Amino acid sequence: MTNLITVYGDCAVAACTVVSQLKIVAFGRIFALSSAISGTFAQNLGTSLPDCVRTTYRDALIFCATYP
Repeated sequence: MTNLITVYGDCAVAACTVVSQLKIVAFGRIFALSSAISGTFAQNLGTSLPDCVRTTYRDALIFCATYP
């Protein structure tokens, strides 16, 4: 990708680098949360506890929406 962007100059390469780093910061909490709750989610799903699955999912969404 960097090779394709070099055609547009140094500023374009720098902008692409900044955007790729911001993407990591912006989505980091979502990726961390998905790996943190996957065990709880799978365990409740495996034991046929749909209320706990819904609660886990709802709480995760609330956390993502309210976490700064």
